[in-house]
Amino acid sequence: VELAELSLEQLTEGVDPLLINDVARAQLQVEKLQSAIADATITAPFDGKLLSVSLTGGRPVNAFDSVVSIADIDDLEIKADLISDQMNELAEEMSVEISLVGRPGEILTGFVRRLPYPFGSGGSGEVIDPDKSTRITIDQLAEDAGFELGDLVQVRVQLEHKDSVLWLPPQAIRVFDGRRFVVVQDGDIQRRVDVKVGIQTPDRVEIEEGLEEGQVVVGQ
Repeated sequence: VELAELSLEQLTEGVDPLLINDVARAQLQVEKLQSAIADATITAPFDGKLLSVSLTGGRPVNAFDSVVSIADIDDLEIKADLISDQMNELAEEMSVEISLVGRPGEILTGFVRRLPYPFGSGGSGEVIDPDKSTRITIDQLAEDAGFELGDLVQVRVQLEHKDSVLWLPPQAIRVFDGRRFVVVQDGDIQRRVDVKVGIQTPDRVEIEEGLEEGQVVVGQ
């Protein structure tokens, strides 16, 4: 044992101090590289599916730029890019009906979760969320209904409801010089009748004044 300890002391004393310094510097460099790699590692805040990567090998990336899109596909919602006239008619928490474009018979329910500023809570006058889309939450599990990420859906919102109303198809109503009227057939005579309209949809227009049930209206 004494012989072994003596040999170890001789071996230690025989190591070049410059080599020891080189090893220490190399170890320090390794630690710096490991720290740089750790700082450059991007970690998602949740588990999900990678949707897109906006990176190109060898090209620089600016700090705080978005480079990766990740989605939690277990919690799908609907994104809609609407015009101002449409958003003026909506309010957050408003109920909606949702159907797949390819399967219009299957209806899900949901609600308007978020409208962009200034129509809803998406930002404020001082801090504005760059996301200008309207977000709609589905009440049911989208997966159970056969909805998948990227599906195109149709959303219907009931803005107003009335029972027992008089209505016409939009094609039967004519507009000229700001005047809205219809052509009524009275026997062999046709005459123009001004009308006042109420609720309007793509296939029906409510007639509030000007006509009575049973009158014959000539279409265009």
